[in-house]
Amino acid sequence: MADVLLAWRLPLALEDVAFIIADDARTAAMRCRHEGRASTTADPFERFGELIFNHFTPLVTLLAARTGLTRRVLWSNIGNTFEAMLRRIESVSGQSERLASADRLLAEPRWPDGRLNPLHGAVHYIGCDRPADRRRKVCCLQYRLPDRRFCTACPIDEAREAV
Repeated sequence: MADVLLAWRLPLALEDVAFIIADDARTAAMRCRHEGRASTTADPFERFGELIFNHFTPLVTLLAARTGLTRRVLWSNIGNTFEAMLRRIESVSGQSERLASADRLLAEPRWPDGRLNPLHGAVHYIGCDRPADRRRKVCCLQYRLPDRRFCTACPIDEAREAV
């Protein structure tokens, strides 16, 4: 949000952030090592490279090793949340050049240096762009939790009927 709305880059490498955990074991807040700096480039790959490769990549590796979830599911969850946040920003502030370029991260299969883009195609829309037509590429496995909830963007047709 800081990048898209304020053209501000926060220090987001995993070693530059601390997570503050609430009593219910959820993340209550995140503390950055310093205040960040102005983001002067329009290139989304430069703007979000630190977030993707220095924050999420090591986090996904850690979580996959400790939870048994696959990297594919974890990256899908990140892409789903990233896309949902962009749509929320758009609904509040409208379309902008920075928002449109951030959308490219979901559309491009590779980074300019040839690396695979782990966020590519995380979400797509069936027919039109209403929330009811939003689908994840990979199931988040939320339905396997004890309360058996299905996410609203579930790619499994039977699960969507249950929602």
